[in-house]
Amino acid sequence: MTRMHFLSAAAALLCSSCLQGDSPIRVLGANPLDRACTPIDRGILAGSLDLAGGGDYQVQFTVQNELVGTSTTSGGQVLASAHRNDWVGSQLVFTYASTPSLSFETELVPVHYVIEAGSSSLLKFGLIAPKAAQRLADSVPAGNTLDLSASFEIRGKLFSGQQITTTKATFPIFVFNSGFSGCAGDLGPVSRNGPCGTLGGQDGIPLGCCRVSADGGVVANPDPSISDGCSGT
Repeated sequence: MTRMHFLSAAAALLCSSCLQGDSPIRVLGANPLDRACTPIDRGILAGSLDLAGGGDYQVQFTVQNELVGTSTTSGGQVLASAHRNDWVGSQLVFTYASTPSLSFETELVPVHYVIEAGSSSLLKFGLIAPKAAQRLADSVPAGNTLDLSASFEIRGKLFSGQQITTTKATFPIFVFNSGFSGCAGDLGPVSRNGPCGTLGGQDGIPLGCCRVSADGGVVANPDPSISDGCSGT
């Protein structure tokens, strides 16, 4: 059984080849998202982000509960529920490292995230937490680049009360700043052609402007990769 969860908090990243630990609650592969926030049916091992479009990176992860949901009975009475191995996540923990080296704080985001025993769940969120986003904005001016390793794990516990944290996942992102300064004059708003309706700049999606018609309405940009994010198209 698979459920879909969406977390709007800005936060972390994953590389399916960079999993750490032997927890039975495992973070598995990552998938990119389209403009409607629908997962694209292919895995992704690393990403890129133009800070001129914003400081977050949207992606989806699969999280699996490998425990078995079995009940314990005696004399026809249930002594332990089959749900005792269901897991509830309560806190996302984000850590970061970079080259060139910057100092980052560990960031904690409260969540409520349930995965039944023997099932998996889909989790969407932004991988760069607010303080990390600000650190990058302050440290990567136009024309500069940085290699970011974003890591996260989810703290939680079983319905039985046992504390269990997921495996830790680390996802590399090539961070740069193109110097894109926005839209002015007869140009309309910046196109929201990125994942989940964000601005462009993630994974090669271009940053660009919509156009304003003579009556003030917003119309398409001649570049279809930009016009997809313009209203009225």
